[in-house]
Amino acid sequence: MVDGGPLVMEAGEFARLVEGIRLTKDSRYIAIVTINAPAVRERFLAQLRAALAGAHVGLLVVPLTREYSAMASLVAAAVTSDAFAKLAADYGRVAVAVDWQDGAIPPEELEDPDRTPTALQQINLAREFFVQFPYPVVVLVPDYVHALMAKYARDFYRIRTTSFELPEVAEAARASVAQFLGSEEWTAQSREELE
Repeated sequence: MVDGGPLVMEAGEFARLVEGIRLTKDSRYIAIVTINAPAVRERFLAQLRAALAGAHVGLLVVPLTREYSAMASLVAAAVTSDAFAKLAADYGRVAVAVDWQDGAIPPEELEDPDRTPTALQQINLAREFFVQFPYPVVVLVPDYVHALMAKYARDFYRIRTTSFELPEVAEAARASVAQFLGSEEWTAQSREELE
């Protein structure tokens, strides 16, 4: 139990996520968490914030809605903000959660099968920014965005450290991503295994 209620993520996976963030100091840590329902997402963020505070790590949430094509710019601006400075002063270390909300990719980009969504092109172009980013990053995405990342943003997808799916979407997320990746690539849990 965290934050006064049951965890929305399987307890062992949640502990692995928190520990990965806690132990990351001078190396890349990018976790993709597949989560759909807004209420579940808010509860997950509250639980993650509470667990990280107990580990002396602050959590800065960067909402990603229609500014999707500027994900790297938004994250770069967030770590120079007063909110980030306050978290760093309070906790010593800070992790960044990018909350990629449903609707961030315009429907017209999803309806055209011959068009790579601009958001995913931009994420691929920002790969080097995230490779060198000095703070742990958790990217929260709906299941369809996770699948689109695997298909259209493979450069970014390959630099992730790990992936998690909340129980509400686990089966659908694995099936949709598996169509773009081999099972060996999907099950790899560390960047060493992917490189």
